[in-house]
Amino acid sequence: MSKWKPSPSDIEWTKNHIEQLSEGGVWAIPAANNSRLTLYHSTKSYDAVILATLPSEQETMLRTMTVLKILGYLANTILWDGIGSGESRLNRFQNENV
Repeated sequence: MSKWKPSPSDIEWTKNHIEQLSEGGVWAIPAANNSRLTLYHSTKSYDAVILATLPSEQETMLRTMTVLKILGYLANTILWDGIGSGESRLNRFQNENV
């Protein structure tokens, strides 16, 4: 993942968006090939199903999960469909964040 850092508006936007989801609500992210995050507010956690195949789509998911971590949400599971080119990116992310 790049050295990207979220802006305060990135964090605020994500916070406001996930607050609209109910317990177990699913957030589908079109910019990441409709990858999905299932959020559990009661445990401040989520399950991720990453369908991203292009580097830009993968980066979108990694950035989103970075913002979730800042908001106190940690991954229960991260499933990366067709890991291939994203494997080293996911490994780095997991080592740094999970």
